[in-house]
Amino acid sequence: MLAQVTGIGAQYIDDTYPDMLGFFSDDPKVSRPDGTLTAGNSRAVSQSDTFGNTAFQYGSRGLHGCTMVAVISNRGVWMAQFWESYSNSDGEGANHDTVDQVLRQRVLMAIQGQTVTNPINPSTDPRNQYITPEGPALDPSLFNREDDNTNIYFMTPLDGSVTTANKKPPKPPSGPAMYPNKMRAIADTINELIGGVLEDVVQYNYWRLNYANSADEALIDTTERGLCMFQYDPNAFGSGKKGWRLFYEDRHYVSNEGDVV
Repeated sequence: MLAQVTGIGAQYIDDTYPDMLGFFSDDPKVSRPDGTLTAGNSRAVSQSDTFGNTAFQYGSRGLHGCTMVAVISNRGVWMAQFWESYSNSDGEGANHDTVDQVLRQRVLMAIQGQTVTNPINPSTDPRNQYITPEGPALDPSLFNREDDNTNIYFMTPLDGSVTTANKKPPKPPSGPAMYPNKMRAIADTINELIGGVLEDVVQYNYWRLNYANSADEALIDTTERGLCMFQYDPNAFGSGKKGWRLFYEDRHYVSNEGDVV
């Protein structure tokens, strides 16, 4: 059964689950033993599972510009992390909200499982070169029934939400998203892929952590800031009664009893 979750930071991680399946870090020097961040690079990464007889959890920590996408139906989940500079950069250090070939190749084609044969690299910076995605594409068969109750849950940064010592934007959900056009493009791509049966899009615009600010850096793993977590349990509502819950920082989304089949 899903344990009661209270408190902050690492207390969201339920040790009664199997090992945490974490996403990757774009800093090769970052590695955590619990697996929530693994040394790696900026490629798109994803996980997916059906709602069967085994409990599992996915998540990431310390988000400071990345976008998380969770597609959840009554039968399964697909979740991905898209790095900000890798997915949105013009190659000159600026991020933008244009639906361009970089987004199509590094995000939209990754969602669809399409092979990129002629990658667009916006600069010669090795950190900005195309890298094949890690993890499965979205499987439409898990989300394409009329009665699947398929929803998309975004966690994406607020516009202008780089925290500095003298600049702090309104705490979410106030304020617009930084990449509204790109979020619409992602949602439209997913909805087309699953045959137009998408029920709703839920978007949480978060106040990003600023790693150049020591006060912000101290919040990583000690508060809910920058935390994303999905948990599934086949006995969430009692023996044989399946359920899931999703945390985007202090936001909590949960299935209803009887929803998960």
